[in-house]
Amino acid sequence: MRSTPRAATRRGSFSPSWVEALHRAAAKESAEYVGATPHGDLYTMDFMPHHEGKAALVRSVWMVRKSESVPRLVSCYVHKSALRGNA
Repeated sequence: MRSTPRAATRRGSFSPSWVEALHRAAAKESAEYVGATPHGDLYTMDFMPHHEGKAALVRSVWMVRKSESVPRLVSCYVHKSALRGNA
């Protein structure tokens, strides 16, 4: 996944630090194919952003629509393993 993420939510945009973290991760991490949906192909990409001396495993979910070739950010959240303290 080497395309610029479209980092926006229905309520507004992510903070600049999150956008930067997504850009860095998209440039160096590999995305894992999850499967096909009626709308397109889904991928996940896990990364570890650092902020104010803290870090957590974050999962981003991406879709490449059937009629497009550019990945779109679908969701981004703290991975459940980080919530259990296993990351």
